[in-house]
Amino acid sequence: APSSEGGGPVPDTPAEGEARAQSLDRGGEASSQALRSKLLDAERRVLEQEAEIQRQQALLEELQRAPRRPVNVAERIEAAQDAATFTAAAAAVDEAAAA
Repeated sequence: APSSEGGGPVPDTPAEGEARAQSLDRGGEASSQALRSKLLDAERRVLEQEAEIQRQQALLEELQRAPRRPVNVAERIEAAQDAATFTAAAAAVDEAAAA
């Protein structure tokens, strides 16, 4: 703003002052909304992380409560073979039914 004889800035006209105030309000509102949006995103991420932590803690507790027994590799192989045999038999039955 141009200086008056006293050396200070010349005050805005009422219309200029109002326009400047509205412009500042709009800028502040946009900035405030952007910050609010960032805050909500951060809160959402924190809630998602807390939910994931709780899920993992529940899984860990479940694993800790499970009875421990040695893994029998032969049993696992036999179970896999039984499952494969069953699957093959089921497929043969389906094919026969479709024919």
